[in-house]
Amino acid sequence: MARTRDEAVFASKQAEIRRAAEALFSINGFHNTGIAAICKAVGMSPGTLYRYYGSKDDIIRAIVEEDQLSAVALFDQLGEQEDFHEGLIDALLVAVGTVSQPDYASIFLEVAAEGSRNPQIGALLERSRRALVDRLAASIVQAMDRGQVPDGIDAEMVSHLLIAIPDGLAGSGSPPDPGAARLRAVLRGLVHGVLGRR
Repeated sequence: MARTRDEAVFASKQAEIRRAAEALFSINGFHNTGIAAICKAVGMSPGTLYRYYGSKDDIIRAIVEEDQLSAVALFDQLGEQEDFHEGLIDALLVAVGTVSQPDYASIFLEVAAEGSRNPQIGALLERSRRALVDRLAASIVQAMDRGQVPDGIDAEMVSHLLIAIPDGLAGSGSPPDPGAARLRAVLRGLVHGVLGRR
């Protein structure tokens, strides 16, 4: 009789592999980190690791997809919030806080570089960004329909620009830590400037 896979255990092992790989990638880069090093970090043989991920590229793809899901979740239901502007500022604060972590910035730069070399990773990054822009733009349109944002806003372009804030900080390699109060004040000015208030 075939054994049934325990999905919770399987997902937990995958997450353990991703975390170990991310730590190694941030220190050594993708190309200087082999499967053997990842196996050593998680204490498993290559044969066992390949049950969870078929290749190093699969691990990279999983890291990108996980990051995309987390980012999209920030903007989910945003258009239905009572105060759209403050909800968006909160979401941007979380995004900036995430990219300000040194390990995240290192991985972001590694993924971006890999995307320029590997067409499959590049296409995945483009799809990931598109999904994030679409989710935020949809939230802005919802807020517009509810009268929280003035009519005529170019939701797609505004979404590109707002998402460029955390992306740009991550891409700088050494994001600043201005403090939450100062950052919130700046983000509030930016959000109200591009989205206005009714």
